[in-house]
Amino acid sequence: MVGQHGGNYGIGLWESSEEHQCAISDCWLSWGWSDESRPHIKPMCNLKMVGRDLGWNPVGHVLMAEMTIPRYSYRMYSVPVAGQWLGYFEDQCRFVDALPEQIRSKLIVRLQQQDYSWHQKQRWKDCYPNVRLDDGQASIAPLIKKSRIYVSTHNATTFLESMAMDIPTIIFWNPHYYELRESAVPYLERLKRVGIFHVTPESAAQQMARVWDDVAAWWKSKPVQAVRKEFCYRYSRMPGQPLEDIEQVLRQISKGATG
Repeated sequence: MVGQHGGNYGIGLWESSEEHQCAISDCWLSWGWSDESRPHIKPMCNLKMVGRDLGWNPVGHVLMAEMTIPRYSYRMYSVPVAGQWLGYFEDQCRFVDALPEQIRSKLIVRLQQQDYSWHQKQRWKDCYPNVRLDDGQASIAPLIKKSRIYVSTHNATTFLESMAMDIPTIIFWNPHYYELRESAVPYLERLKRVGIFHVTPESAAQQMARVWDDVAAWWKSKPVQAVRKEFCYRYSRMPGQPLEDIEQVLRQISKGATG
């Protein structure tokens, strides 16, 4: 039995780790999604979210989390590979350039802890000398509590967690790098319609400017919350009664194995 432990699973077009884990397991526990062609994938919940409950600051800053990848790829999945990271970084700069100065001054960029010799900090300082950088060493929780909007720039765990905790979130990434599997497209399209998901940095920056003065009015609106809850139930299901949920799934698995 194997359990999901991060993002991209079930959303990215392909993920070599997901394929391997599902191939070697009798049962694979997802954070909510299923696959008709692989019935041994059992939807459960996001166990990382058990006991986690963060708030956010309606007049706080913007927190944007970055990603890096090895310069010489050893793992294949639907993300930028090797030197394509430079294109990813260019998209980050396009986003910052498109922000009004009022919002840009409130931006905190959280670097990924592993640099892989990309010299993230120096690149950011060369482009934006006054940007506030977080080195990614400490827990992200205190930064989120002080944020009015969390910006996710890649298909990974972070936005699944912020969405599940009901933190105002704006997502953008280049669909040329972050390809989606067919079953995930409708969910991302609905996120796009309510202003959460964007495929260009400029569109994400424009949405930020539109909602900046009253983020709650946008985020707490019925259309946004309905789409958020639908998405989270599919990809980052919050455990209401985690022990009971786990017991139910395990009993179903046991019954199937002995029946």
